[in-house]
Amino acid sequence: MRHINLFVYCTDFKLLPTLDSLKKVMWDGAKSISHSFDLKRFDNLMLSWDKWIDDNRWSSNLRKSFEHINFEIIDENIVLIDIEDDALFVDKRAFYCGAIFISDNTNGKISEDKLVWITPQEFTEKVSNFVNCSFKEAVELSYKEAKTYSAKRGKS
Repeated sequence: MRHINLFVYCTDFKLLPTLDSLKKVMWDGAKSISHSFDLKRFDNLMLSWDKWIDDNRWSSNLRKSFEHINFEIIDENIVLIDIEDDALFVDKRAFYCGAIFISDNTNGKISEDKLVWITPQEFTEKVSNFVNCSFKEAVELSYKEAKTYSAKRGKS
C-alpha cells in the first residue's frame, strides 16, 4: 500500500500541540477519535476517526471506514506524518490539517520530500481544496466516495 508522507520541521518540540487540540483541529465535530500512544511521551502517535460510532451510515462495511494517520518523531526536529494514499477525503483533510497545525504551533515548515520546505501558509494554499472544506462537507463527500467504491467492488 502506498502512503502520502509529510515531514514537519519543528523548531521546538516543547511547542507540540496537545492530543486533544490536535484531534479537534483534525476532526472538528467528531467525538469518537481513537488514538494509540502520545507524540510527546512516546515519539509516535496513531489517530483515527471511528466514523461508524458518530454516524451510523458508516456501519455497513463501507470502504475505508477506518483509516489511521500516523505521526512519528524521526529525529531531533522532524515529525513524519503518513496516511494511505487512497484514504477518503475526510481523512486526507484531517491529515493536512494536522500537519499545518503542528507546523504552526512549533514555528515549523512542511515538506513532502525533506528537500523543499515551505511555510504552513504556503502549504495551506497548496492543499486548499482539502483544508477549506468544512468537516461536515468532507464527511458527505467521503460517504459518497465510499459508497461508490463499495458498489463498484460489489459488481466485480
